[in-house]
Amino acid sequence: MSAITPFSFEEHEVRAVIINGEPWFVAVDLCNALKLINPTEAIRR
Repeated sequence: MSAITPFSFEEHEVRAVIINGEPWFVAVDLCNALKLINPTEAIRR
């Protein structure tokens, strides 16, 4: 597993880590970048 790598998506910072060659993103960062109103509910789904 690699270190957490932040990058910018528009004006938002989104963190990701590479696991087994695939990027895994921090869900709450994605929800914020996509301007989802209720990130907790979006993550549950």
